[in-house]
This record gives sequence, structure tokens and C-alpha cells, in this order.
Amino acid sequence: MLDYIITRQRDMKEVHITRAMRDTCCWSDHRLLRSVVDLTPHCPRRHKAVRRKKLDVNKLKQDEYRVELQKTLQAQLGQAEAQSAINNNHTTVDEEWTRITDITYKAAADILGFVTRTHQDWFDNLDYEANGLLQTMHTTHLAHINDKQN
Repeated sequence: MLDYIITRQRDMKEVHITRAMRDTCCWSDHRLLRSVVDLTPHCPRRHKAVRRKKLDVNKLKQDEYRVELQKTLQAQLGQAEAQSAINNNHTTVDEEWTRITDITYKAAADILGFVTRTHQDWFDNLDYEANGLLQTMHTTHLAHINDKQN
């Protein structure tokens, strides 16, 4: 037989039936090949971007948090600017932007903290006694898991 269906080794399981059909003219060496193939297109894998935790921006409604964040940002950005001036680094716009966003995110994370998700169906959010018990249960569970590994 001269004609073949060429597939990759990993796609062999997708080829179900292959049949060779003769031509109406018997003088030809070639055959018409008919194959039933189950083709499944695969999307190319893309690298996932690193997702940062959400900041608790509702605290910015309070003046004390807002003022503290402003002071911290001014101090940290001033220090970073002074260091880059001392080192005479010729950075690109992208590097400068990533440096500023990292400084801003770290300062906001230190002052504002992160959003804690609450399930309203469980119990009242203002039930401090239940929150304390859940927190102690969580810390003892983590201590137990870490102690198991030793």
C-alpha cells in the first residue's frame, strides 16, 4: 500500500477507523483512505499571572488610616528615589513602574491589611466569642499538622 495516514504517536488513540477504498480504475496503485478521527483542539497553556491578595480599602474611609498610609508612602518612595539617585541607575519606565507598584502595595498591605471573607450564613460577624474560638481551633490545628511533620 502506498498511501498512509500520518499521525503523531500521542494522537493514535484518536484515530478510530481507517479504511482503504479502491478506485474505479483498477490500473492504479493508489487507494483512497478514509479515516474516522476524533479531533479535540487543545488551547495553548499560558502562564498565570501572580495574583495579589485584595487589600482592605474600606479602611481608607477612616482618616487615621489614610493619613498613616500617606506618611508611609511619602517616606518609602522618598527613600527609593534617594537610593536610585545615589546609585545613578538608568532604569527603564517598566522597571520604575514595577518598583513603585511594589512599594505602594507593600505599604498598603502593612497599614490596611487584607480583606477577610465572611460567610453571612454561619453566624453573626460581631460574635467575638465565636471568632475567638474559631481562631484558637485554627491555630491548634496548624500546630498539630506542623508537629506531625517533625
